[in-house]
Formats: sequence, C-alpha cells, structure tokens
Amino acid sequence: MPEPILRVRDLTKIFVSGISRKRIVKALDKVSFDIGEKEFVALVGESGSGKTTLARIVLRLTPPTSGEIVYKGRNIWGLNKEELKWYRSEVQGIFQDPYTSFNPFYKVDRALKVAAVKFLRGGDIDKIIREALEAVRLNPDEVLGRYPHQLSGGQLQRISIARALIPRPKLLIADEYISMVDMSTRVDIVNLSRDLVDKFGMSIIMITHEMNMALYATDKIIVLFKGKVVEYGDTRKIMRDPLHPYTKLLIEALPSIEKKIERKILQKTIEAQIKGLRESPRGCIFAHRCPYVEERCYNEEPPLIEVDKNHYVSCWLHK
Repeated sequence: MPEPILRVRDLTKIFVSGISRKRIVKALDKVSFDIGEKEFVALVGESGSGKTTLARIVLRLTPPTSGEIVYKGRNIWGLNKEELKWYRSEVQGIFQDPYTSFNPFYKVDRALKVAAVKFLRGGDIDKIIREALEAVRLNPDEVLGRYPHQLSGGQLQRISIARALIPRPKLLIADEYISMVDMSTRVDIVNLSRDLVDKFGMSIIMITHEMNMALYATDKIIVLFKGKVVEYGDTRKIMRDPLHPYTKLLIEALPSIEKKIERKILQKTIEAQIKGLRESPRGCIFAHRCPYVEERCYNEEPPLIEVDKNHYVSCWLHK
C-alpha cells in the first residue's frame, strides 16, 4: 500500500472558555484517519461537529491540544522555518465566504499576484495567473481588472481556488466552500474539484455538511459527530451500506424524488429523542439519539474498527 500523503492520529482539541475558565469544550476527540495521494475526500457532519477546527489545525492556523498530523512523513507542528514555507506551498486552504477572502478596495488581480510573488521563484507571473484562472474555467479577460463586488459569489470562489492553485499544492483544504453559492454553482464547483484531482494529481479534503455533495463526487467519506469519527471509508461502500446509525440518518434525510421512500432510521431517531434517552458522558456519543441503544452504549465507548476493507465504524452494533 502506498504511504498516505496525510496521516492524522489521535488528534484532540480542547477549548477553555468562560469568565472563570472552567467551561471545557472538546472540539475534537482522538480523531484518526489517512488521506492518500490523488484522493477527493469529504469530511461531513452537522454544525458543531469539529470540521472547521480540524481544517484550521491541518492548515496550522490553530494548534492542537494533543495528537499528531504527519504530512509526507513530517510532523507539521515540528517544522522549522524553511520546512514551514515548503508546507505552506504544498497545503492550501479555501474558505466559506468568498467575499471576505478579498479586500474590497483592491481588484482581484492583486490577490493573485501576491500569491504568485510569495510562492513562486521567477516565471511569467501574468501567464501563471491566467493559466490558474483557466484551470478553474474562468475567462481571464472577464474577471481580471475587476473589484470583488463586480463579480458573483461563484466567480469569486473560483478565483479563490485559482489563487490556491498558483503554488501547485498537493493538498487542498476546502472548508464549506460551496455553502454560500446556489445549487447549480455548487455542482459546478464540485465537478471542478473532481477534475482538479484528476488533472493535477492533488488531494482535496472537502469539508461540508451536505451529504448529497459528498456522495456525488468523492472517493472517501469521513463522518464526524461531536468531535469524533464515527465512520469513514470508500464512498461507494458507505453509500451502499452505511453502518453507523448517524451516517444512516444523514443519508435518509436527503431529499428524494421517490414518493414512498422508507425513512426507518430517521423516524426511529426522532422517537428516541422524544423519549428523552439520557446523555452518555462515558460511552457512545450518539447514544442519546440512537434508536438501537443498549445499556453497554452508555458505559463503554466503542472503538473505531475496520469491518471491511477501507471501511471503519465506531459502533457496538458491529463488534
């Protein structure tokens, strides 16, 4: 098996807040997964599941409390100055709001040139910028020389991707980058991401709460719930046979054109919540919402185990 480009092991992030500094929030709890070369991976989960925190740690914007992130064999939080410069060029981020990614007082050209000057040594900068824009299916003559307010959200997000492509990165972290554009544009951007993986041989982690987009185009899905990985594996396997009740809930909640679709897990989960099942500080984090909960689930935390090749789940239903 080839060595993964990114290896995350037991990643934990704890935030302390409040006036007395006694309120402890565990945003990530022993998160582990691998990202291979040329993989398009979706990191999915509801709001508050820890997706953005994980993205910020991988991008070295927020330090972890504990755990390890290894990129191409190097611990990213042990890099020296030169290695850090290399890492910044290899791993790029794209963020949710394209309008806040650009200074409204400057034309978009400036942001692209700044990236080119910072990461590239020599070369025709104007040519490189035009090639990056063409790679994201934009006509350079239609967007260069314009201010952010003169462009649509979809155009700005594509320019954000073009800016990230300028250093020729090997890993893109796309944090909710399709959430603020309309549905047709979302599909276009996800298709573009798929093409970038195939064309440039990079890996992409698409962080999203939209399970339909994750199932549509990615190679692998990582499901987060309350800071824990509850399931991850090949997209086709998860689509065909989701194992964790939370993953089943996410899939069954998707819109369907079928009139008589059965939503068994969705209904059972709602019934479980209505019954007021107790919280589980020691056991499974999904126990209070799970329709299949047993006494063991409240007292013992299930490990993340491989139940099939490239398919992992954390649930006592799959011992």
